[in-house]
Amino acid sequence: MRNCRACFRSGALAAAVLAAGLAAAEGPFSAPEQLTGDGERYRLARSAPGSAAFGPGGTLHLTYWSGGEVTNPSSPSHVYYRSWTHAAGWTEEVLVDSSETPGGERVGGRNPALAVSPDGDTLIVWQDHRHCTADHAWIDNIELYGRTLPAGAAEFGTETRLTETNAPHNGDNGYAPKLALMPDGSVALVWYDFHDDRDVSDIHLQISDADWQFDTTSPITDHRRTDRADRGGSLAYTLPTAAADPAGTLHLCWIGGTEGNGPVYYGTFDPETSGFVYTEVMTGGGDFFSPPHVAVGPDGVAWIVIARPVGGGTEVALLGMPEAGTEPPDVRTPFPSASSQSAPSAAFDADGNMHVAWLEGGAVWYGLYDPAEDAALERVQVSAEAGTYRRPLALPDPEGRPHVLYEQEIGFAAGALWFAAPADTTALPAGEWLQYE
Repeated sequence: MRNCRACFRSGALAAAVLAAGLAAAEGPFSAPEQLTGDGERYRLARSAPGSAAFGPGGTLHLTYWSGGEVTNPSSPSHVYYRSWTHAAGWTEEVLVDSSETPGGERVGGRNPALAVSPDGDTLIVWQDHRHCTADHAWIDNIELYGRTLPAGAAEFGTETRLTETNAPHNGDNGYAPKLALMPDGSVALVWYDFHDDRDVSDIHLQISDADWQFDTTSPITDHRRTDRADRGGSLAYTLPTAAADPAGTLHLCWIGGTEGNGPVYYGTFDPETSGFVYTEVMTGGGDFFSPPHVAVGPDGVAWIVIARPVGGGTEVALLGMPEAGTEPPDVRTPFPSASSQSAPSAAFDADGNMHVAWLEGGAVWYGLYDPAEDAALERVQVSAEAGTYRRPLALPDPEGRPHVLYEQEIGFAAGALWFAAPADTTALPAGEWLQYE
């Protein structure tokens, strides 16, 4: 038996699902619910994957933030946490960061990410503006902070400053941290940082110990994995994501530049040897506002998930990656459409199926894809209608059931987060609702 959805329990699925131009259908989701208010601008991180993850018992852990286009005492931002279960719904919003200047002014954190251990501990990291100054528009010393919620605890532990760089120039900023669980219980932290050059950032990476403690005393240059000198001292490397394979190799993806259509890069890091190699995968298509990310399946194969330029628009593309630099990627486009597609995200379930969410025609869509068979198993519209949606995030739970989070932009200064969960599945034992013969 193969893993799929309840609405496809018979062998008749193939013709219906794989037909070109498959329209939105009655899907497995309940009606999407708005999980935040809309009196301010609620957001997922710029690169949404890593904003949420399932932990033990099917609990979904989520971090997000609120704030405007800039962060300063007049326009502070906030990092939040909530969790969800199918039985109980969402917990109350919890403020995670205590970002204040020495004088007590609220400034704020942005672009949080999290990791959840097999035991249920939750680590949240974010970029924090509390050490910046008004003289340089509150973007002259952005550092990374982290905070852990132990499994079963009612409150987060003490904040930890993860970077302390203090470069002599006024652009010493670290941005957009991401976390990746490692097979040995440690966690990898990746980010991009302008420490060595106020105009050209590099990719940085550090791996914690088994207790999720990071080395906060060594020079930040010890954690730099790319060198601007190798590329002529130009082109900022930005927005890295990372995922580990079962053997412990860390796979990374990032882009070049801070605009649209920059190059896309893929690299691997060996924690045993600290060996790091990378290659350019695409000369264009790396969009700073809709960045690609990397996902690794249970078979250890890494995939770059990207909105690839095609014609006058973009399409959802999945790039199966060989060893860095050895041969071209295996490109799959499982959800073809006459409409432009953007902002895809993907995550694997335990059976190796990819759950994919993206934007198309102004609506949020979800698809299920089997890379082993190169077969699209499902394609359904998630949002009730088209709208100003952003950053859809596909999230299969431990049983393989799909969930989708996404943003709604409401004017310039407001926005909300929405959540689509599976329809009620209590009539079936766990897992059986996904099977067909």
